[in-house]
Amino acid sequence: MLRYTKHTDVRRFFAPALIFGLLMLIPLAPQRAAAACNSVTGPGIPPPPVSSIPAGIPGFHAAWFGQSGYQSLCPGDTGQAVVAYYNSGSLGWVSGRMGEVAYLGTWGPEPGQDMPSPVGGDGTFGSPATGWPRYNRVAVQPADYVGPGQVAWFSFTYRAPQTPGTYRLFLRPLIEGAQWMEDYGVYWIFTVLGPTATTPPPSPTTGGGTTPPVTTTPPVTTTPPVTTTPPATTPPATTPPATTPPSGSGFVGDASIEPSADPSTAGLAEATRYMATASGTVTSLSIYLDATNQATTFSLGLYSDSNATPATLLAAGTRTGAQNGAWNTIAVSPTSVTAGTAYWIARLGTAGGNLVTRVNSAVTNDDRTDGRVLTSLPAVFQPAGRFPHLSSMYAGTTPPSSTAPPT
Repeated sequence: MLRYTKHTDVRRFFAPALIFGLLMLIPLAPQRAAAACNSVTGPGIPPPPVSSIPAGIPGFHAAWFGQSGYQSLCPGDTGQAVVAYYNSGSLGWVSGRMGEVAYLGTWGPEPGQDMPSPVGGDGTFGSPATGWPRYNRVAVQPADYVGPGQVAWFSFTYRAPQTPGTYRLFLRPLIEGAQWMEDYGVYWIFTVLGPTATTPPPSPTTGGGTTPPVTTTPPVTTTPPVTTTPPATTPPATTPPATTPPSGSGFVGDASIEPSADPSTAGLAEATRYMATASGTVTSLSIYLDATNQATTFSLGLYSDSNATPATLLAAGTRTGAQNGAWNTIAVSPTSVTAGTAYWIARLGTAGGNLVTRVNSAVTNDDRTDGRVLTSLPAVFQPAGRFPHLSSMYAGTTPPSSTAPPT
């Protein structure tokens, strides 16, 4: 795996030329699916001048730093593409550490934020199995540590769809479990040819469509600094939680089966904010699990609200033996809720793979992740990333044995 090594003098004076030269060589020529069709990879897109790249911005930040070219492909061809990102923030990216590890995520307008792409994925949600970390995570940082002022080379495998046409893949860097980083409008164009066609790929647009802002020269760095957890910030104003008709003597949550599948990786606690629509006592927590759910053991918890963030765990339970495509209910200790009060329902998969529920991203209930990798729901939630949507989860009095949708 290629990655930029940390030699200050080389980076400062020779890096753009070196990177452009490498981008002209990467990716390797795609594997040809049919002799009558010739695939072509366009020229690499060189990085901007080093002096134009922002540096040392407090927190997690990334600046686009060049990419391999666009492709004209025969149906079924595979190959590799590479994009470089400069760590323009003050914090390092740490592999394998939730809240600090850098990924590339799918972005809009095509295929859309966190949506599957027809040109690559992990084989789930209709994406082809090309070795991506997840269907909506194109690549993960290649090095164990990418410090401020260093460059990471993100590499991913693509596969041309069988149907001729033009396909676009937009992507954006993020710190998993914490935040999305800068959107430079980076994308690839994949032109899938007919069975006997040979067409050069589209001419690249520098910077994937957006020119990086002009700012100061990146500082010289020597030893990677010790990273720290991003400082807590005051949460922005949030949309009032959507309500759902009451069910039982006390009710909090969403009893509808929402339209979109939403996976949470094992060990990642994710909580959604709701307003209680009825006062009373809840004795169970329920979640609708999508047919693609992989988790076999999971926990649900009810949290209090403090300043529009999940705070203290009020009730929780764990279930082994998930039922996909159905409501799954867990009994909890009787807990009183008050109508008109905000609460959070959290989910955590601990075995088997991704915990996949259903969400509606058009309804912007606050949804927060805990920045730690967990084996059980914590007594006190530590909010990190924010991904607003409405999740199919509720707290009520449905008997624990029920798996049918609530009425």
